[in-house]
Amino acid sequence: MTWTGNGGRTSTAAHRQRRRRVLERDNHQCQIRGPKCIGTATECDHIINVKAFGNQPELAESDENCRAVCNPCHANKSALEGVQARAKRRAKLKLPVQKHPGLR
Repeated sequence: MTWTGNGGRTSTAAHRQRRRRVLERDNHQCQIRGPKCIGTATECDHIINVKAFGNQPELAESDENCRAVCNPCHANKSALEGVQARAKRRAKLKLPVQKHPGLR
């Protein structure tokens, strides 16, 4: 059995329409232009991460918060965002450093 995804927000008609509008607006050219960029954009990226909008996801889904990107640039940006999110979670879990009881 193959994995078919979770049918999330990227499978909606609204997402497909936004993706088409953004790709056309940006002339199918990658807007990130990272070191492994292939130039031709095939994906739609949120400039500011959806999670950053909290309880206002409609702002995250606006055309103004989206840009056309190629797959390598999008994968690199998403990986970097993941690293940053994990580091932030780890920092929250760290307990404050306490002095040794004998050194107080």
